[in-house]
Amino acid sequence: MLNFPVSYSGIKVLVRLFYVIIFLFLSPVLLPQANISSASGGLVRILSENGLSQNTVHHILQDSRGFIWFATEDGLNKYDGYNFTVYKNNLRDEHSVSDNFIWTIYEDRNGVLWVGTNSGGLCKFDGEKEKFISYKNNPDDPNSLTLNNVRTVYEDKEGDIWVGTENGLDRFDREKNIFIHYRHNREDPYSLSNNVVLAIYEDRDKDLWIGSDGGLDKFDRKKNRFFNYSFDPNNVNSLSDNVVLSIYQDNEGYIWIGTLK
Repeated sequence: MLNFPVSYSGIKVLVRLFYVIIFLFLSPVLLPQANISSASGGLVRILSENGLSQNTVHHILQDSRGFIWFATEDGLNKYDGYNFTVYKNNLRDEHSVSDNFIWTIYEDRNGVLWVGTNSGGLCKFDGEKEKFISYKNNPDDPNSLTLNNVRTVYEDKEGDIWVGTENGLDRFDREKNIFIHYRHNREDPYSLSNNVVLAIYEDRDKDLWIGSDGGLDKFDRKKNRFFNYSFDPNNVNSLSDNVVLSIYQDNEGYIWIGTLK
């Protein structure tokens, strides 16, 4: 159920967003090619019997070449309008996707695909060679990925890759090939509010917004500080819930926040 949004300080909060069920509407041109029949009104269900590797889909992306990618709990799927190509982990192949449980998919400005997994870290996909490069946590390397559970990936306007994990926020320095960590610190009120990072978004003013299990954070890069917006039961204009799942800025400049409830 979705109620009408409330707003404060240029932020609009979507309340009562529990979860979203996504239906796919395929064009008449693609339907015959996919060998998928359409119900009345063009509503189509794509299931494992149609070639999808698994029916729980966490993320969908269309890349710059037109391929549709599906993140499932048992493989990464690429659809070309005719068939599905399924990428799964192969223990004998270090260049296979590092885990079959995929949380998220992101394409950067160079057309590189980044894949966040449940326990295999972050993967970078080389489309020409059909190979994955994996970035994982190494307890002996403080500059490695902070945790192998990657929930979200985002590229900012400077070209930095931000990675949300269940143990904090990472910024990937591509030139040095290292990860810079941002974590919650109880002793620091300007630290990340919670380590379970679920959403990342940069607005038109280049402010970075972080959604987590602890509310919404706005990151001041110059001061290296996070400013938190959280649920306050005594304030009807506060966040409706501290679990922030999605962030988006509309054409008028408002920031929309999707929460668990």
